[in-house]
Amino acid sequence: MYSSLVSVGLMFMNVVFFGLLTWYFDVVVESNRGRGQPFYFFVLPSYWGFGGKKRRTRITVDDLRNPTYNIRDE
Repeated sequence: MYSSLVSVGLMFMNVVFFGLLTWYFDVVVESNRGRGQPFYFFVLPSYWGFGGKKRRTRITVDDLRNPTYNIRDE
């Protein structure tokens, strides 16, 4: 027999699991925001900010006014 506490615990685990799954696929799958990362992105030090190429995270007004601005860095 399940209690209310077990049900709440299972719902919390579902929220955590699907939240992590959403975060993973948001980073891996290509979208209109640019190229997707490799499937092993979370083990790369550059993803966590420990070196490697700097990621551009902020778009300024000058970027939007510049016709050569390319969101995919191609």
